[in-house]
Amino acid sequence: MTPFNFPIRYNAHCQNVCQVENHLAKLILDAGKLPIIANSHGCCHLRCHNISRSTTRNLKLIVEAEEALRQFIAGSVKMNILDKDLLETVWSNDWTRRGIIICIGVGVIISLRKVLQNRKLAKLRAEWNSAGKDVVVLHQFWRGKYCPNFSPYVLKVECFMRLAGIKYITDIKEPMGSRGLCPWITLNGEDIEDSQHIVDHLTKQFKVRLNDHLTPERKATLEAVRIMLEEQLFWILFMWRFYHTRCKTFWKTQIFPTWFLHYFFPTMLYSHSQKRGRAHGIARHTLAEQIKMTEKQFGILNELLGDGQYFGGDQPCSVDCIVFGFLAQGMWNDSDSHFETLIKVTHPKLAAYCIRMKERIYPDWKKLLNPPQE
Repeated sequence: MTPFNFPIRYNAHCQNVCQVENHLAKLILDAGKLPIIANSHGCCHLRCHNISRSTTRNLKLIVEAEEALRQFIAGSVKMNILDKDLLETVWSNDWTRRGIIICIGVGVIISLRKVLQNRKLAKLRAEWNSAGKDVVVLHQFWRGKYCPNFSPYVLKVECFMRLAGIKYITDIKEPMGSRGLCPWITLNGEDIEDSQHIVDHLTKQFKVRLNDHLTPERKATLEAVRIMLEEQLFWILFMWRFYHTRCKTFWKTQIFPTWFLHYFFPTMLYSHSQKRGRAHGIARHTLAEQIKMTEKQFGILNELLGDGQYFGGDQPCSVDCIVFGFLAQGMWNDSDSHFETLIKVTHPKLAAYCIRMKERIYPDWKKLLNPPQE
């Protein structure tokens, strides 16, 4: 009788198939205790003599199954070859083609990021619009430990709206506007940026009359004071916080909303403040020269305040908002600094002024801190 050979091949690239083949062979061995003969090519053959018809039928079915597996393996190999050829075609050794592929990939990522940002903004926009008509949405930085905000411009706008009796809500999810400015507001679906543009717009929209009691000369003087604070004192404060002290004092007064800002905000602001300071020009002065400028400006504020309750006289005016915004930083946010010394020691009238403004405008001051205080 012609011996029946059943090949069992081991394929390193298709381990699951090999396991099936080995299982089939084991069934045969268990059924007939058939010997296995290995050839020089690493294949194993079952040499069977005197097998019954039923066993022969079973072996034929097994051979057919094995043939089907062989065809499946051959198809998988062809697919692997096609995938490899496709990969070599797309990612060839030609760097021009690689550069095109990289540019396309970057473009797709940027487009996807833009789509996700637009979706997020659409959701936030719907939330802001639900605030109601003539309700201002004030987009600002997070609250601080000892002062409602570390930005004098945020305090300026918030103080103005409180003095004018304008209804508002706050938002810290999108603190920066499209121009990269903070604060900015949304009012009846319209976005307004820059603190002074916001004050001017709200004054016109709600017919605010905080400055009506001032003489033209006093208005002109206070406008000059506002420009002095916003165009010079701000940059001195900016450089001291983020460059000269490397955010050490600032870090102690804030609870950052994310772990990323907590660990990387000081590093980012250090290099950023140096570039911005040199572009403005204030960084070209030494720290000692900047301190002398600050002393002069605080002396001007002390003289203008005189014996009055506010810079607007017996009633605060719009400029009181920005003056308080800056003085509050030295009073509560920048401890152990020359700003604090100038306010509390050198010019105590400015410290008393800060307390009056706080009690009048922020009766809920402690509740606005982070974390809130009782």
